[in-house]
Amino acid sequence: MAKAGCPLEDWRQGDLILAPFKLPVLYLDDQGQHVIGNIDAPHGVALLSQSCDVCKPIDKISVVQVCPLVPADPKKLATIAKRQDNRAAIVPASEKLGLALDLDNVAMLTKEMVAQFERVEGCPCDASQRDLAAALGRHRSRFAFPDEFHEQISTHLRAWIQKRNGKASEQGRLADAIYQVRAETDNWSKPTYMTLHLLLDIPCPSPLPAEWIKARDGLQKKANLAKDYPDIDIVIQAYADFSTKDFDVTDELDWEGLS
Repeated sequence: MAKAGCPLEDWRQGDLILAPFKLPVLYLDDQGQHVIGNIDAPHGVALLSQSCDVCKPIDKISVVQVCPLVPADPKKLATIAKRQDNRAAIVPASEKLGLALDLDNVAMLTKEMVAQFERVEGCPCDASQRDLAAALGRHRSRFAFPDEFHEQISTHLRAWIQKRNGKASEQGRLADAIYQVRAETDNWSKPTYMTLHLLLDIPCPSPLPAEWIKARDGLQKKANLAKDYPDIDIVIQAYADFSTKDFDVTDELDWEGLS
């Protein structure tokens, strides 16, 4: 039972409402005038506000952020799960229903309105809660890579990975295992070195398979054609072996090219 003043005491970030909504939004029209419109959410919505804010009394915080749930096929769900789509997120409950969270469209609803609907638990465990928080962080605070980096380097790397995802080959196994790519340099404006870290969600074999070495060397050769950057090293390693210090001095690649 919710306490007085806390209608959403049992709700958490990532919880779902599986009912159709027309979410209210305020936007500027072509004449620069404020207009009230709506975002159609026929499949329902997900709560994006932090759990601590969701649970606070109305006199402290009276509204919550929500986003639409949108249909996603298995391939799209897999892409989101592999952190290769920063515009969307999934939680276990939405994934089972073939739905994703549309992070580009966010609206506010009052807590009293949300409390009228049945709560569907979105994140049943700590790991899924952390995954959602990380997805929101990537969407809202992506590193602003230079346009030249996207044009000359990351676009080619992303294309290589996406082309080989799901292929029954050693290079396909490598592409499927890439959980994250992080870039390291001393100065994005005038770099004197650059390293791309391909972080795997599996233990990194030692020695590396010959096809992995061939792929790495080929990507490195192509990356080194970039006229605005020094010769680039590409390192394949396990995500679990990447240190906290390494994370501090590197930036995660934005697969959508939105930075």
